[in-house]
Amino acid sequence: MTGFQRLYCVDPVPPDATGFFEYVGQHNNVFYERNLTLSFLPDHAVDYVFSFGTLCHLPFEQIEEYADRLYPKVVAGANCFWMIADEDKYRRSTGRSMQELVGGPGGWHNAGVERTCQMLLNYGYSIISPDIGTCLRDPIIHFTK
Repeated sequence: MTGFQRLYCVDPVPPDATGFFEYVGQHNNVFYERNLTLSFLPDHAVDYVFSFGTLCHLPFEQIEEYADRLYPKVVAGANCFWMIADEDKYRRSTGRSMQELVGGPGGWHNAGVERTCQMLLNYGYSIISPDIGTCLRDPIIHFTK
């Protein structure tokens, strides 16, 4: 992904806590933002969204706010992929409850795939797939504007 014209990593956790730049390296086109309001982005500027390992740590209300703020920032037809936490899929894949996941920044919040897809539809997005099936533990929702 570092080959994109501009790559924004939006994460509520500082990059030194995640090891982001140690993993990705320093690039002139890669920007790390902790601003979940997305105010740093102009409208209609984003044509691809990929989120993995972040939204599972946010309460549903914050995910909903993020979906609302993201909508004007993406272009029509933009492909968006969000990994979220889903208690049912987690239990099927691990045999355990997400309630056991108490450690880590932000905790672990069950957004639920059905509830998240319905919320995205309510904000005007279209669901391509409620789960692309590439992660055994967590759903990755593919949606577009």
